[in-house]
Amino acid sequence: MALVLWGDRTRHTVRGEDLGGTGSRRAVRAARGGKSGHGEAAHTAAQHTDRIIREALALIDAEGAGAFSLPRLAARLGIRTPSLYHHVTGRAAVVEGVRRLVVEEMDTSAFADRPWDAALTAWARSYRDAFARHPHTIALLATTTISSPATLARYETVLGALARSGWSRC
Repeated sequence: MALVLWGDRTRHTVRGEDLGGTGSRRAVRAARGGKSGHGEAAHTAAQHTDRIIREALALIDAEGAGAFSLPRLAARLGIRTPSLYHHVTGRAAVVEGVRRLVVEEMDTSAFADRPWDAALTAWARSYRDAFARHPHTIALLATTTISSPATLARYETVLGALARSGWSRC
């Protein structure tokens, strides 16, 4: 982690990227090209959170689910563990973010225009392929409850298509 000093205030950076902090208004405005940045702060925070989640997935892919911890993730990012809490609420949020990344690799588009059996086959293959790319996530994700609305929506797409085809939801 590097600290960039602006007057009597500091900002945290990781590998040259600003992770936030409290900089003087003048320095922050200058860094933004004179913009006020009111709408930009949320966008920047989301980018940092996404980068943290992607690094967590890379850690799990490289070293396995047993090696995943917030201190280890922070070390890979070059920051101290408490700095992560500016962007994620804790380990469960990171795990849910990793789940979201893996599930986003599963293609549900076939349910929009193909017969249910062909769509289910295509989805099952993309499901298998996603976990084949990230096999170490299986043990971690299988032991945690899905809480992300985006992830639940993807599974609901599959269940909804099957229900419309006559499958029972029970």
